[in-house]
Amino acid sequence: MRIAQAVVEALSGLLLGAVVVIILVQVIARYVLEIAISWPEESARYALVWLTFIAAAAAAARASEISVDSLTEMAPRAVRHGLHLLAAVGGLVAFGFLIWASLPLFGFPARTLSPATRIPMGWVYLALPVGAALAVLFLSARLVRLVNRGPADAKAGGEPPAAGTQA
Repeated sequence: MRIAQAVVEALSGLLLGAVVVIILVQVIARYVLEIAISWPEESARYALVWLTFIAAAAAAARASEISVDSLTEMAPRAVRHGLHLLAAVGGLVAFGFLIWASLPLFGFPARTLSPATRIPMGWVYLALPVGAALAVLFLSARLVRLVNRGPADAKAGGEPPAAGTQA
């Protein structure tokens, strides 16, 4: 699981770097060279779509999704453990729904070509089920850890660190 987490985090970093470089190319072309090129804006948008879903999986791997910590911090240890279990199950349901909701995108819409880069839109749409499936993988591993740990083993600080992180 640590290797998968490292790959997802590295891919997130590469995608972020790609977005920055692509936008920099567009800015230089437009304002320095005074030429208009169409592919950078579209490419940056599609890289950002991929970055969003891959980074969501990376957040799930680190157990660092957006959350309201004040509720879990005030709760007793056993309740806190239940809240962490509920959050993991809720994440699994949400990402499972995203995978299911993305299925219609792979019919006719996937065969259309993007206007500037002429790549099949299926490659862009693939970001949703890939990112969601990776998040499901990481959330499932977290759920197994939480179930095996039980409320009696819960640390006062809440959920244990994700695989590959320091305590």
